[in-house]
Amino acid sequence: MNYLCKGLFPVITLCLLASTAGATPDYVRHDPALGVYGETADITMREPEAPREGDAVIVWIHIGYQFWYDRVAVYYTMDGSEPQGSKGNASGSTQVLRSETGNPQFVRNENTGGPVSDWWKATLPPGTSQYGVKVRYKIGSWHSGGGPEVFANNTGCADGTCDDPSAPARTFEYRVNIAWPGRGSAFEDHANGYPPIHIWKEEAIVGNGSINTQIDQNGSLYDVYYPSAGCVQGMGTKNEGYVDGEDTFPPGLPLGHRGQMNLNEAFAGLRVDGKTYWMTNQDGSYSDHSQAYITDTNVLNTYYRFTTAGDITVQQWDFSPRAGELPNDKGGQPNRGIHIKRFILSNNGDTEKTVGFYYFGDFALNGGDSYDMMFADASRGAMVAFDNTGRNTSASGEYNPTSFGDYTKAV
Repeated sequence: MNYLCKGLFPVITLCLLASTAGATPDYVRHDPALGVYGETADITMREPEAPREGDAVIVWIHIGYQFWYDRVAVYYTMDGSEPQGSKGNASGSTQVLRSETGNPQFVRNENTGGPVSDWWKATLPPGTSQYGVKVRYKIGSWHSGGGPEVFANNTGCADGTCDDPSAPARTFEYRVNIAWPGRGSAFEDHANGYPPIHIWKEEAIVGNGSINTQIDQNGSLYDVYYPSAGCVQGMGTKNEGYVDGEDTFPPGLPLGHRGQMNLNEAFAGLRVDGKTYWMTNQDGSYSDHSQAYITDTNVLNTYYRFTTAGDITVQQWDFSPRAGELPNDKGGQPNRGIHIKRFILSNNGDTEKTVGFYYFGDFALNGGDSYDMMFADASRGAMVAFDNTGRNTSASGEYNPTSFGDYTKAV
């Protein structure tokens, strides 16, 4: 009997030590920009890293070590407030995902030498990918048998005291961007890429004597000639229209003589029920077109209806302010190069319709796009394109005037 007691005692002691160590995970890690073990190089620990409207947002979690924990939770809010909760219980406006329900779910082990660590992933619910929503979240892990909860991104916690015991749980956040519009409804891969150039019935011109803009019957802008009257060179482009037989001006242009006056095309689009319908109308989603100048003015009205996924009237007004009504630039001089486009969308259906509105621009400033730059000015809600690189027409390889010799592009 005494022999048996002496033999069992050290075994029981070892089991107790293992149980104590297993009560606390050593670390919990999450970095939205870092890669994920076992996934392709393009997958990050928040996928996508910058979520857009409608995206399925996946949060990857790295925990050490295997069997030192048995619970994982993601605490999140969608109202911008700080997530509040512990050991799977949330408070206030906080919601929680718990591993006991299968989300987060275990994916794989990482065994690269030393103790084996684990990789988990949590799929955030659809509400967290609505446009404009600010999502904030924290990640915790613990052992149901006892011990503290360890939050990302603390380390060295297995002994009950983390390396940085006073560090608060890190809060991660993102704001949902508007959905990427893609090529549009006319294409099978409509969600990807950019819309193509598509011009239809190019007839209208709007201007004020200093700037002239051409507009097709869909309301798309496809040329901006500025400065115009009295300056044949414009901004260093050639005014030679489009290659389209005898109906162009001048008629009968040879191939390659497409006038590219600062803008290839700019147009709007509506996104309805997860698909973008560009107003270039390549698939016939818009109908009942009409276009006319407002009486005794140079204001152009374009009208049509969108009926593919609803009944929405689209109206556009294009005009350029005339002398005496122009705003001044920073130097106090009238800013004559202004074209204004206004849209009014009217829902004619019986039910409310949520739509996304997009505007696409393909610029060719100074006769080409080799030197074009573009940025979004979020503070002004503006998309800005510019080309201020000085060069000569003979060396730039762009759409340049051919009726006279070399000159410097310095506009």
